[in-house]
Amino acid sequence: MLNVHGVDGYRQVPLSGFFLGPGKTVLKSGDIVTSIQFPAPPAKSAGKYIKLGRNTKSDLAIVG
Repeated sequence: MLNVHGVDGYRQVPLSGFFLGPGKTVLKSGDIVTSIQFPAPPAKSAGKYIKLGRNTKSDLAIVG
């Protein structure tokens, strides 16, 4: 679920309905996504963080 704040106030948008096509979303002029809510993971599940950096010597990540 995405929490969106815009000129009309706050609203929640399901991620499945957020993207309309290439480069198109349901966001209106003045809207901004303020947070993303994920469902709780199943019991005994594990997570992993992967960092993609420009090189191994720098701490500057391209994406995480």
